[in-house]
Amino acid sequence: MQTQIEKEIMRFMESFSKEYEEKEEALNVSLEEFFELLDRVLENQKNMEKNYSTITESYEIILKNFESLDERVKIIEQTHKELLTS
Repeated sequence: MQTQIEKEIMRFMESFSKEYEEKEEALNVSLEEFFELLDRVLENQKNMEKNYSTITESYEIILKNFESLDERVKIIEQTHKELLTS
């Protein structure tokens, strides 16, 4: 009887050990995939920050151009008024 119980315990331990190894391997793969995805997310965030910075710089250039254009329009209007009054 003791031998049968020992055999059952050994079978259970082997089965448990195999199942544990499979789950550990699956967990390691899942962790590896998770870190790969995390790296991609961080890379995307960096790219978004670069894009935001580029958009901000472009907006500032457009704003400066608009201000310069506004100044030119004022000069043209003033010149036009002066020409009309002379």
